[in-house]
Amino acid sequence: MILNEFKFEWDGLDKSIGKLDLSNYRGISTNFVKVKLPEFAGKYNFDDNLLFPEKFVEPHDYKDIVIDYTKCNFIEAAKYLVTMGYEKTSVLNKFVSVSSDDVPNELYEVALVNRYLLFIRDYLAFISNKKDLIGKIEKPNIVLTHDVDAIKVSFTLKLRQFYHNRKWPELEIGQDINCIKEIVNIEREFNTSSIFFFNASSRYFSLPILDPSYRLSNLSETINYLKENNNEIGLHPGLLSSFLKVALNSEVKSLKKYVQSEKLVVRNHWLSNFKGRTWRIQKLVGVNVDYSIGFNDKPSMRNSSLISYTPLENLELVPMILMDGQIYNYLQESPNDIIKNFKPFIQELKNVGGTASINFHQRFFHDYYGYKDVYKSLLEYLHKEGVL
Repeated sequence: MILNEFKFEWDGLDKSIGKLDLSNYRGISTNFVKVKLPEFAGKYNFDDNLLFPEKFVEPHDYKDIVIDYTKCNFIEAAKYLVTMGYEKTSVLNKFVSVSSDDVPNELYEVALVNRYLLFIRDYLAFISNKKDLIGKIEKPNIVLTHDVDAIKVSFTLKLRQFYHNRKWPELEIGQDINCIKEIVNIEREFNTSSIFFFNASSRYFSLPILDPSYRLSNLSETINYLKENNNEIGLHPGLLSSFLKVALNSEVKSLKKYVQSEKLVVRNHWLSNFKGRTWRIQKLVGVNVDYSIGFNDKPSMRNSSLISYTPLENLELVPMILMDGQIYNYLQESPNDIIKNFKPFIQELKNVGGTASINFHQRFFHDYYGYKDVYKSLLEYLHKEGVL
């Protein structure tokens, strides 16, 4: 069953799914419509009608809003969105993952997938006479993560930074930008820890300028420090590893020389994502959790969800909704604006009881970038909101 692919608490109600009279329709439209939910369903602090892919609305006589929710295929619509079936991406976008202006903004701002599932559960609770379950949500949760793209300043790092900001970085080549111990100490103040993703590309599968250029063999002290402090260590695969099995397998083998863990977690460099191809390759080499679902250019919900999804057996996808580079490189706003940009997503996370990750590159804690105090303020905010 598709429902089993979502990490969602059904409270046993999914056993009654056969009793629902929802449509199983699947069409070909690429448009979106609005659907009005019945009065018995929970609102989850959202008063508007739900955006819905028209291809999963059974043809019938309606004008602007679908009133008859039974004409909607909520289950397949959830899968369609969570797997980004609506995206029309170019090869370039598969490599660098940026948002599109061709879809409704709401697709990136509302956890539609969570809301479809919450409606299905509310409907099941309503017909099963378990109305006390209507409106129930789980504890919201933010996973803290850090991509490690560079340990020391290089010419290529400065070149990439200049490309984004059109300002040559005032950083000396060879300067240490590790900052990992500082991050661990900050998180310890909040009784929490994070995942650090390291690249493990060999020179045969590493793209000059685009991929990280450091070597794990030079980071044994850092890796041991993270192990001693109970931080999880994951893989930050290079661009080729998002679509070539031989490249990803090479990185996995390299990482395992330094990190022996039963669970293998990854986030692709540049959030590179070829969707089905990427996930099949990840499954073949033993990846368990992928944190690559997100955009480089703005805080958002790329797959309209704040939920863990399993596209293939033993492979879990966890969305990423905020990254430092979105603010610094694309929006080019002050670091202090992060919380302002992020608040709507945290509110939605709390509305639906969702799960998502945020990503702060460790080099952004260097004084040049100025994100150290911002990160502290962000953790204080997340702690106050009860999502850490």
